[in-house]
Amino acid sequence: MHYVFCTIIDQHFLFKGLTLYFSLQKHCEHFRLYVLCMDEIVYELLGKMDLPNLELIRLQEIEDERLLNIKSNRSSAEYCWTCKPNLCLYILKQKRSGSVSYLDGDIFFVSNPYPMYKEIGNYSIAIVEHRFPVAAYSEKVGRFNAGFAYFKNDEEGLQCLGEWQEDVIEWCFNRFEENRYSDQFYLNKWPARFNHLLSIKHPGVNVAPWNVKYSKVEEKDGQLYVNNEPLIFYHFQSFHLLSENRYREVLGYFMPHRTKELIYKPYVEALLETVRTVKRFDEDYSFGYQKLSFKSWLRDFVYYRILPDKIHFQVARIRQKIVSSL
Repeated sequence: MHYVFCTIIDQHFLFKGLTLYFSLQKHCEHFRLYVLCMDEIVYELLGKMDLPNLELIRLQEIEDERLLNIKSNRSSAEYCWTCKPNLCLYILKQKRSGSVSYLDGDIFFVSNPYPMYKEIGNYSIAIVEHRFPVAAYSEKVGRFNAGFAYFKNDEEGLQCLGEWQEDVIEWCFNRFEENRYSDQFYLNKWPARFNHLLSIKHPGVNVAPWNVKYSKVEEKDGQLYVNNEPLIFYHFQSFHLLSENRYREVLGYFMPHRTKELIYKPYVEALLETVRTVKRFDEDYSFGYQKLSFKSWLRDFVYYRILPDKIHFQVARIRQKIVSSL
Protein backbone atom coordinates (compact mmCIF):
# COMPACT_ATOMS: atom_id res chain seq x y z
CA MET A 1 0.00 0.00 0.00
CA HIS A 2 1.25 3.52 -0.87
CA TYR A 3 0.60 6.15 1.81
CA VAL A 4 0.46 9.91 1.29
CA PHE A 5 1.10 12.10 4.32
CA CYS A 6 1.61 15.79 4.91
CA THR A 7 2.87 17.89 7.79
CA ILE A 8 3.82 21.48 8.59
CA ILE A 9 7.30 22.42 9.78
CA ASP A 10 8.91 25.70 10.75
CA GLN A 11 12.45 26.28 11.97
CA HIS A 12 11.42 25.58 15.58
CA PHE A 13 9.75 22.26 14.70
CA LEU A 14 12.35 20.88 12.32
CA PHE A 15 13.84 18.33 14.72
CA LYS A 16 10.46 16.83 15.59
CA GLY A 17 9.17 16.93 12.02
CA LEU A 18 12.27 15.15 10.72
CA THR A 19 11.95 12.54 13.45
CA LEU A 20 8.42 11.91 12.19
CA TYR A 21 9.85 11.42 8.68
CA PHE A 22 12.50 8.96 9.85
CA SER A 23 9.83 6.95 11.71
CA LEU A 24 7.79 6.71 8.50
CA GLN A 25 10.87 5.67 6.60
CA LYS A 26 11.41 2.87 9.10
CA HIS A 27 7.85 1.53 9.17
CA CYS A 28 6.39 2.31 5.71
CA GLU A 29 7.80 0.66 2.63
CA HIS A 30 5.96 2.95 0.19
CA PHE A 31 5.05 6.48 1.22
CA ARG A 32 5.39 10.15 0.36
CA LEU A 33 5.55 12.89 2.95
CA TYR A 34 4.73 16.40 1.78
CA VAL A 35 6.24 19.07 4.03
CA LEU A 36 4.86 22.58 4.07
CA CYS A 37 7.91 24.69 4.90
CA MET A 38 6.81 27.74 6.86
CA ASP A 39 10.13 29.52 6.29
CA GLU A 40 13.07 29.48 3.89
CA ILE A 41 15.44 28.14 6.55
CA VAL A 42 13.54 24.86 6.63
CA TYR A 43 13.09 24.74 2.86
CA GLU A 44 16.79 25.26 2.13
CA LEU A 45 18.05 22.86 4.80
CA LEU A 46 15.68 20.03 3.84
CA GLY A 47 16.51 20.67 0.20
CA LYS A 48 20.19 20.26 1.02
CA MET A 49 19.47 16.97 2.81
CA ASP A 50 17.66 15.64 -0.29
CA LEU A 51 15.75 12.91 1.52
CA PRO A 52 13.88 10.17 -0.39
CA ASN A 53 10.06 10.13 -0.33
CA LEU A 54 10.03 13.71 0.98
CA GLU A 55 8.59 16.51 -1.13
CA LEU A 56 8.90 20.14 -0.07
CA ILE A 57 6.21 22.78 -0.53
CA ARG A 58 6.96 26.46 -0.10
CA LEU A 59 4.44 28.42 1.95
CA GLN A 60 3.77 30.72 -1.00
CA GLU A 61 2.53 27.77 -3.04
CA ILE A 62 -0.54 27.25 -0.83
CA GLU A 63 -1.19 30.82 0.31
CA ASP A 64 -4.11 32.59 -1.30
CA GLU A 65 -5.48 36.10 -0.85
CA ARG A 66 -7.69 35.14 2.09
CA LEU A 67 -4.82 33.54 3.99
CA LEU A 68 -2.59 36.53 3.37
CA ASN A 69 -5.31 38.89 4.60
CA ILE A 70 -5.54 37.24 8.03
CA LYS A 71 -1.86 36.28 8.39
CA SER A 72 -0.84 39.30 10.46
CA ASN A 73 -3.64 38.63 12.97
CA ARG A 74 -2.52 35.09 13.80
CA SER A 75 0.42 33.84 15.83
CA SER A 76 2.86 31.51 14.09
CA ALA A 77 1.15 28.45 15.62
CA GLU A 78 -2.32 29.76 14.77
CA TYR A 79 -1.27 30.41 11.19
CA CYS A 80 0.09 26.86 10.89
CA TRP A 81 -3.29 25.52 12.05
CA THR A 82 -5.07 27.82 9.61
CA CYS A 83 -2.96 26.47 6.73
CA LYS A 84 -3.91 22.80 7.29
CA PRO A 85 -6.98 22.67 4.97
CA ASN A 86 -5.18 24.63 2.26
CA LEU A 87 -2.26 22.22 2.39
CA CYS A 88 -4.47 19.13 2.15
CA LEU A 89 -6.50 20.63 -0.72
CA TYR A 90 -3.29 21.55 -2.54
CA ILE A 91 -2.05 17.96 -2.37
CA LEU A 92 -5.38 16.49 -3.50
CA LYS A 93 -5.96 18.97 -6.33
CA GLN A 94 -2.52 20.10 -7.50
CA LYS A 95 -0.61 16.89 -6.78
CA ARG A 96 -3.64 14.79 -7.76
CA SER A 97 -3.22 12.43 -4.86
CA GLY A 98 -6.00 9.91 -4.26
CA SER A 99 -5.94 10.71 -0.54
CA VAL A 100 -3.87 12.49 2.08
CA SER A 101 -3.35 12.11 5.81
CA TYR A 102 -2.39 15.19 7.78
CA LEU A 103 0.03 14.55 10.67
CA ASP A 104 1.23 16.91 13.39
CA GLY A 105 5.01 17.15 13.39
CA ASP A 106 5.34 15.70 16.90
CA ILE A 107 3.83 12.35 15.88
CA PHE A 108 6.10 9.30 15.82
CA PHE A 109 5.30 5.98 14.14
CA VAL A 110 6.10 2.85 16.10
CA SER A 111 4.77 0.26 13.63
CA ASN A 112 3.31 -0.09 10.13
CA PRO A 113 0.08 1.91 9.71
CA TYR A 114 -1.62 -0.79 7.62
CA PRO A 115 -4.13 -1.79 10.38
CA MET A 116 -5.31 1.83 10.57
CA TYR A 117 -5.80 2.13 6.82
CA LYS A 118 -7.50 -1.24 6.70
CA GLU A 119 -10.06 0.17 9.14
CA ILE A 120 -10.40 3.38 7.10
CA GLY A 121 -11.13 1.35 3.98
CA ASN A 122 -13.35 3.29 1.58
CA TYR A 123 -14.35 6.06 3.98
CA SER A 124 -13.93 9.61 2.67
CA ILE A 125 -12.85 11.13 5.99
CA ALA A 126 -11.22 9.62 9.07
CA ILE A 127 -10.49 11.30 12.39
CA VAL A 128 -9.71 10.09 15.89
CA GLU A 129 -11.17 11.00 19.27
CA HIS A 130 -9.04 12.34 22.10
CA ARG A 131 -10.24 9.45 24.29
CA PHE A 132 -10.16 11.63 27.38
CA PRO A 133 -10.89 9.79 30.63
CA VAL A 134 -13.57 12.40 31.45
CA ALA A 135 -16.06 13.69 28.87
CA ALA A 136 -15.88 17.22 30.30
CA TYR A 137 -12.39 17.66 28.83
CA SER A 138 -13.82 17.22 25.32
CA GLU A 139 -16.27 20.03 25.97
CA LYS A 140 -13.32 22.41 26.24
CA VAL A 141 -10.93 21.37 23.47
CA GLY A 142 -13.14 19.22 21.26
CA ARG A 143 -14.11 15.58 20.93
CA PHE A 144 -11.54 14.92 18.18
CA ASN A 145 -7.82 15.68 17.98
CA ALA A 146 -6.76 17.60 14.88
CA GLY A 147 -3.25 16.16 14.96
CA PHE A 148 -4.38 13.48 12.51
CA ALA A 149 -6.98 13.68 9.75
CA TYR A 150 -7.48 11.59 6.60
CA PHE A 151 -9.21 12.87 3.46
CA LYS A 152 -10.04 10.99 0.29
CA ASN A 153 -10.04 12.84 -3.04
CA ASP A 154 -13.77 12.49 -3.55
CA GLU A 155 -16.86 14.67 -3.17
CA GLU A 156 -17.20 14.35 0.60
CA GLY A 157 -13.48 14.60 1.34
CA LEU A 158 -13.16 17.79 -0.70
CA GLN A 159 -16.39 19.24 0.72
CA CYS A 160 -15.21 18.64 4.27
CA LEU A 161 -11.86 20.31 3.59
CA GLY A 162 -13.63 23.24 1.91
CA GLU A 163 -15.84 23.80 4.95
CA TRP A 164 -12.89 23.46 7.33
CA GLN A 165 -11.03 25.99 5.22
CA GLU A 166 -13.89 28.48 5.59
CA ASP A 167 -14.08 27.87 9.34
CA VAL A 168 -10.40 28.47 10.09
CA ILE A 169 -10.24 31.56 7.89
CA GLU A 170 -13.08 33.02 9.95
CA TRP A 171 -11.65 32.03 13.37
CA CYS A 172 -8.60 30.03 14.47
CA PHE A 173 -6.98 31.13 17.70
CA ASN A 174 -5.21 29.53 20.63
CA ARG A 175 -7.92 30.36 23.13
CA PHE A 176 -11.15 28.87 24.40
CA GLU A 177 -14.49 30.29 23.37
CA GLU A 178 -17.92 28.71 23.33
CA ASN A 179 -17.75 25.80 20.86
CA ARG A 180 -14.47 27.09 19.47
CA TYR A 181 -10.83 26.24 20.04
CA SER A 182 -8.04 26.55 17.44
CA ASP A 183 -8.75 24.55 14.25
CA GLN A 184 -9.85 21.59 16.33
CA PHE A 185 -13.31 22.17 17.75
CA TYR A 186 -14.75 22.40 14.23
CA LEU A 187 -14.26 18.63 13.89
CA ASN A 188 -17.09 18.09 16.40
CA LYS A 189 -19.71 18.81 13.75
CA TRP A 190 -18.24 16.57 11.04
CA PRO A 191 -19.88 13.23 12.02
CA ALA A 192 -23.35 14.77 11.63
CA ARG A 193 -22.38 16.50 8.39
CA PHE A 194 -20.71 13.66 6.48
CA ASN A 195 -22.06 10.15 5.95
CA HIS A 196 -18.74 8.64 4.89
CA LEU A 197 -16.76 9.67 7.96
CA LEU A 198 -15.00 7.19 10.23
CA SER A 199 -14.09 7.77 13.85
CA ILE A 200 -11.10 5.46 14.13
CA LYS A 201 -11.43 2.90 16.91
CA HIS A 202 -8.01 1.24 16.78
CA PRO A 203 -6.51 1.86 20.26
CA GLY A 204 -2.99 2.18 18.84
CA VAL A 205 -3.82 5.28 16.78
CA ASN A 206 -2.93 8.71 18.21
CA VAL A 207 -2.01 7.47 21.65
CA ALA A 208 -0.96 10.56 23.57
CA PRO A 209 -0.10 11.88 27.05
CA TRP A 210 -3.73 12.77 27.73
CA ASN A 211 -4.96 9.17 27.28
CA VAL A 212 -2.03 6.74 27.61
CA LYS A 213 -1.94 6.52 31.39
CA TYR A 214 -5.37 4.87 31.36
CA SER A 215 -4.31 2.28 28.79
CA LYS A 216 -2.46 -0.99 29.17
CA VAL A 217 0.95 -0.55 27.54
CA GLU A 218 3.19 -3.59 27.15
CA GLU A 219 5.95 -4.99 24.99
CA LYS A 220 5.79 -8.40 23.32
CA ASP A 221 8.59 -9.70 21.10
CA GLY A 222 9.90 -6.20 20.47
CA GLN A 223 6.48 -4.79 19.52
CA LEU A 224 4.60 -2.25 21.66
CA TYR A 225 0.92 -2.90 22.34
CA VAL A 226 -1.84 -0.69 23.70
CA ASN A 227 -4.87 -2.51 25.06
CA ASN A 228 -3.72 -5.66 23.24
CA GLU A 229 -3.42 -3.96 19.83
CA PRO A 230 -0.20 -2.76 18.15
CA LEU A 231 0.80 0.81 18.93
CA ILE A 232 0.83 2.49 15.50
CA PHE A 233 1.78 6.05 16.33
CA TYR A 234 2.22 8.17 19.43
CA HIS A 235 1.55 11.90 19.65
CA PHE A 236 4.36 13.51 21.68
CA GLN A 237 2.49 16.68 22.54
CA SER A 238 4.15 18.59 25.42
CA PHE A 239 7.61 17.05 24.79
CA HIS A 240 10.22 19.77 25.38
CA LEU A 241 13.68 19.66 23.82
CA LEU A 242 15.82 22.01 25.89
CA SER A 243 19.24 21.57 24.25
CA GLU A 244 21.18 19.05 22.17
CA ASN A 245 21.08 16.56 25.04
CA ARG A 246 18.53 17.92 27.56
CA TYR A 247 14.80 17.41 27.44
CA ARG A 248 11.60 16.97 29.42
CA GLU A 249 9.50 14.09 28.15
CA VAL A 250 6.08 15.34 29.14
CA LEU A 251 5.26 18.59 30.90
CA GLY A 252 1.87 19.00 32.52
CA TYR A 253 0.95 15.31 32.51
CA PHE A 254 1.68 12.46 34.85
CA MET A 255 3.36 9.59 33.02
CA PRO A 256 3.96 6.15 34.58
CA HIS A 257 7.64 5.25 34.68
CA ARG A 258 7.04 2.06 32.71
CA THR A 259 5.37 4.05 29.91
CA LYS A 260 8.31 6.45 29.80
CA GLU A 261 10.65 3.51 29.45
CA LEU A 262 8.67 1.78 26.69
CA ILE A 263 7.43 4.76 24.64
CA TYR A 264 9.46 7.84 25.47
CA LYS A 265 12.96 6.37 25.61
CA PRO A 266 12.95 5.25 21.92
CA TYR A 267 11.58 8.65 20.88
CA VAL A 268 14.28 10.49 22.79
CA GLU A 269 16.95 8.37 21.12
CA ALA A 270 15.45 9.00 17.68
CA LEU A 271 15.01 12.74 18.27
CA LEU A 272 18.58 13.23 19.49
CA GLU A 273 19.85 11.28 16.48
CA THR A 274 17.85 13.69 14.28
CA VAL A 275 19.55 16.63 16.00
CA ARG A 276 22.95 15.11 15.20
CA THR A 277 21.88 14.54 11.58
CA VAL A 278 20.80 18.16 11.16
CA LYS A 279 24.05 19.36 12.71
CA ARG A 280 25.99 17.44 10.05
CA PHE A 281 24.32 19.61 7.41
CA ASP A 282 24.34 22.85 9.41
CA GLU A 283 26.53 22.81 12.52
CA ASP A 284 25.25 26.24 13.57
CA TYR A 285 21.57 25.31 13.52
CA SER A 286 20.23 26.53 16.88
CA PHE A 287 16.45 26.59 16.49
CA GLY A 288 14.02 24.12 18.03
CA TYR A 289 15.14 24.35 21.66
CA GLN A 290 12.50 25.41 24.16
CA LYS A 291 12.97 27.39 27.34
CA LEU A 292 11.62 26.02 30.60
CA SER A 293 10.66 28.44 33.36
CA PHE A 294 11.86 27.73 36.87
CA LYS A 295 8.26 27.30 38.00
CA SER A 296 7.60 24.67 35.32
CA TRP A 297 10.88 22.92 36.09
CA LEU A 298 10.17 22.81 39.83
CA ARG A 299 6.63 21.52 39.33
CA ASP A 300 7.85 18.87 36.92
CA PHE A 301 10.66 17.79 39.23
CA VAL A 302 8.61 17.56 42.42
CA TYR A 303 5.26 16.40 41.13
CA TYR A 304 6.19 14.21 38.19
CA ARG A 305 9.64 12.88 39.11
CA ILE A 306 9.70 12.45 42.87
CA LEU A 307 6.22 11.29 43.79
CA PRO A 308 5.51 7.59 43.15
CA ASP A 309 3.06 6.41 40.47
CA LYS A 310 0.56 5.16 43.06
CA ILE A 311 0.00 8.67 44.45
CA HIS A 312 -0.41 10.09 40.95
CA PHE A 313 -3.13 7.59 40.08
CA GLN A 314 -4.98 8.42 43.31
CA VAL A 315 -4.78 12.15 42.58
CA ALA A 316 -5.94 11.56 39.00
CA ARG A 317 -9.00 9.62 40.18
CA ILE A 318 -9.94 12.42 42.58
CA ARG A 319 -9.58 15.02 39.83
CA GLN A 320 -11.74 12.93 37.49
CA LYS A 321 -14.50 12.71 40.08
CA ILE A 322 -14.38 16.48 40.66
CA VAL A 323 -14.52 17.27 36.92
CA SER A 324 -17.32 14.75 36.32
CA SER A 325 -19.43 16.28 39.10
CA LEU A 326 -19.21 19.81 37.70
